[in-house]
Amino acid sequence: MRRNIAVIFILVGSLGLIIMRSRVVADDFGTGDVNTGFKADSADHYFCVSGLVASSVAFGRAAMSYLDSHTDMITHEQSCTAATDAIMQSVNLPGSVRGQYHCVVLKPGNICDSSTVSIDEAQIAADGGDFDQNLAKTTLHETGHSAGLRHYTDSTPGVQSGDDCMVSGVVDNNQAWVTYSPHRTAHINNAY
Repeated sequence: MRRNIAVIFILVGSLGLIIMRSRVVADDFGTGDVNTGFKADSADHYFCVSGLVASSVAFGRAAMSYLDSHTDMITHEQSCTAATDAIMQSVNLPGSVRGQYHCVVLKPGNICDSSTVSIDEAQIAADGGDFDQNLAKTTLHETGHSAGLRHYTDSTPGVQSGDDCMVSGVVDNNQAWVTYSPHRTAHINNAY
């Protein structure tokens, strides 16, 4: 495991240079708490689409394709089985929930062997905003949890790593909302 140390130089009047060292604390990744997904079992990420509305199948595949082309993970579409890493499905989720990641088979070390990525298209439509943009963002967001990414609710630019699909809620047409930031891509690449 690498140690990240921040070295801070402070010039203090006539006293000269003071050097301070402190450990850099990274944000959570793959811990499986209420804000993150679990780590996937490997860089090979097998997925299937089950019960997705026909127009949403393309968004599910696009989310996995994005994960494949922008990170070190390799996605493979297959028939749905108990061993599938991410089963993408359309469901009516409770309340105003737009999407949900759930680890179905958890292995020691916070490793998820099989999960569901659930999307509620009706709720996305009811929330308003550009439907396709918000469906793409929600699908990529929940797919990110299947790779271990953290859940963010603060959309302030520059916080933690800038705006991307891992921020919750309805979004505008900014293209950043349907991407993973370099910070989150690095989390995935360092883990797999």
